[in-house]
Amino acid sequence: MSKRINAKVIVAGPAATGKTCLIERFVNNVFAADDATHGPTLGCDCLQKAVFVENTEVHLFLYDTAGQERFADMAASYYRVGEVCLLCFDMSDVSTFDRTQFWKKKVSDHNPKCLFILVGTKEDLLSEEQKSSLDPISRWAEEEGIPYFPTSALKGGEHIRFLFHVVAEKCIRLKREKQLSDSAGLKLQSSIGQPKAGCCP
Repeated sequence: MSKRINAKVIVAGPAATGKTCLIERFVNNVFAADDATHGPTLGCDCLQKAVFVENTEVHLFLYDTAGQERFADMAASYYRVGEVCLLCFDMSDVSTFDRTQFWKKKVSDHNPKCLFILVGTKEDLLSEEQKSSLDPISRWAEEEGIPYFPTSALKGGEHIRFLFHVVAEKCIRLKREKQLSDSAGLKLQSSIGQPKAGCCP
């Protein structure tokens, strides 16, 4: 019998980096350019999709947060509940990676336990010259211990499915760690105050 858990995932990063397109490709398997179907996200939108990992159904709540910095405080309540944060930047515009530091700090300030995954978007727009310019970003992610996934919402495919499979795996691990921690805490509480063997009641 399969288990089911709910998991909350924050999608953060600068404006116009394709966060909404990434989520829509994963959830609905469709692609639409940002300016064709929707304007910038204001505050936060939420989409949902289930992912199966072994015998567990992970119901992902994906919080698509605004990329304009003036809206950052509006999304603070979502930052607090996120278990994993997808930190997005536009691979065809390396300057957007610099702004991810702002969003990483914003999320960490509200939620120090949140795990990060760095997501490069719009890989299909990269020229050969631009690919080599991304090497420092790969090294940064490795040094920070943050997984890094290049993706293309236009192409969709295995890269995006694998990304969210990893997200689901991380959420399962976090749930298990919390259960073990809670269980250990309860055992400790139950042992405190109990008389030792040989002591008078």
